Amino acid sequence: VLLVDPPDAAPCGSPVFVFCELEELIASNEWKEAVDGTEVLQIFGADGVDGPAAIQRLLEVKAAVIHTEGSVQEWEQMGLTEALRTARAAGVMLAFVGRCATWIGPWVGRTPKKLQKGLGLLDRAVIGIAEDDLQWDALISVVMKAHERGDTSVVGYAVREGASIIERAGGYRLQAIGRQCFELSTTKKEGAEGKLLKKREITVPDADVRAALRLPPAQRWEAALRVAASWLLEAGGTVVVSTGAGMSAESGIPTYRDQGGLWELYDQMEVSHIKGFATDPTKCWRFELELHQLLKACLPNDGHKALAELEQLGVVKTVVTQNVDGLHLSSGSQDVIELHGNETRGICMKADCRKTVPYESIFKSLGWMDENGETTAAAPALPTRKAARKGDVYAELSDSSTDSPKSSSSSSNERDAAPEHFDKVLGKLRKKKKLDEQALAAGPRCPHCTEGVLKPDAIYFGEGLDRKTLKRALALSGQARAVLVVGTSGVVAPANKIHKIAKAKQKGARVVEVNPTETDITVDADILFMSTAATVLPALCAEIRKLKSDGDAEPKGSSCVVT
Repeated sequence: VLLVDPPDAAPCGSPVFVFCELEELIASNEWKEAVDGTEVLQIFGADGVDGPAAIQRLLEVKAAVIHTEGSVQEWEQMGLTEALRTARAAGVMLAFVGRCATWIGPWVGRTPKKLQKGLGLLDRAVIGIAEDDLQWDALISVVMKAHERGDTSVVGYAVREGASIIERAGGYRLQAIGRQCFELSTTKKEGAEGKLLKKREITVPDADVRAALRLPPAQRWEAALRVAASWLLEAGGTVVVSTGAGMSAESGIPTYRDQGGLWELYDQMEVSHIKGFATDPTKCWRFELELHQLLKACLPNDGHKALAELEQLGVVKTVVTQNVDGLHLSSGSQDVIELHGNETRGICMKADCRKTVPYESIFKSLGWMDENGETTAAAPALPTRKAARKGDVYAELSDSSTDSPKSSSSSSNERDAAPEHFDKVLGKLRKKKKLDEQALAAGPRCPHCTEGVLKPDAIYFGEGLDRKTLKRALALSGQARAVLVVGTSGVVAPANKIHKIAKAKQKGARVVEVNPTETDITVDADILFMSTAATVLPALCAEIRKLKSDGDAEPKGSSCVVT
């Protein structure tokens, strides 16, 4: 993938190039563009470096190719290692060819059983020239052994022709050149000791994208926006948008489990579990009042508004969100599938009613809120966290756990499974004589049917997904020729399958990701805009308006990262 910085981004360090053969390096357009006609120092020699003069010259040039034998220890003795570090810090473009390319990381896998110290020019990346099984096994070994030593941030890169590696905050970005490369890391196997090797293919970007992004930084950002906009337009109104917590971050939505978050104060199992609600609805509603007062000042940001406009332009079919803040609806989006429900309203738990009621109406009917929206003295005391529990239960307010997805703004009359499940919970509590009927009766009642218990219209722990809502979300994903993923890390199921379904069902379906950092989605993304929703989406919307006006929606290629 390609890494492209916006005009106002902090400059990145110079990339390090690694190639299997010198001829492949010299022929590559990426190296030619990087050196841009400047003088290139070439350090060769079977015995190491061509003398002290070459080391001195290394500090005077803008680019250098190192293609020498010897050993790491010999390089250290000759002073080449220190010269390379100094040159790299000074911005000299370095290219390593052949066996010496495997030395530039912190460790070198010389044999499957032996781990040797490397040059450390890249402190968390080990390189393997994967031309045969022995070299591949050596790379696997060095990654596994480094992780066994506790160096779990070390990543292995298997290069088959060439690659450029650039260091970013928190890691590296490798661009495959000529042939695909592979990234190796480890992941813990659940329910067992030890770790598994995680292998990720890094493909070569196609020629159209590389051509579009071979521009100065300001122009590259605009070029990437045009590429993404053309894909979304070409999808013919089938675009599905998948959003998570990052979508609402710039609206000021608070988190649950971050330090200082709501779970520092409240016991999530009491105020956001279906059993806790059945046991004491008043406690849950008092928590919801506190949440409402925190959320009422949070308004849709420019990202929400841009998505609403894209729907009006006929580009976006639906927004599938994990968020429960209701900001997509309040920004003007019409087709919103709220997988985890909506925590701005209550819903009747009587199966033949299922009407919804705005939170303010509920709180005012209880006497907990005055006409100005302020909490009154009649509101009960806030529930407090009783004791720390093992493990996290709820993720974030607008990106909740795998147990907690739910419904669409248009499907409240379809959620017939929730009342039945609630009745079962009540029955079990009664059977165990753990149900306080008086506490249950004290909770708010539906003003429409006057009988049903009102519950916050969000999926609680212990509840399942609404099947019809999920079915519609997945069906539309299967029809999508492009998916726009915004502000979600890709670890929450089933929302993390939306883009995968599109790729599987629609040949050539594009995935455009908007996140400040790489996520589990990035492996499948064609473009990653490494910025925020409120920054990228309005710019993307503006580009789509321009393309629609110009009638220019030509596809531009695939696989790039824009930061």
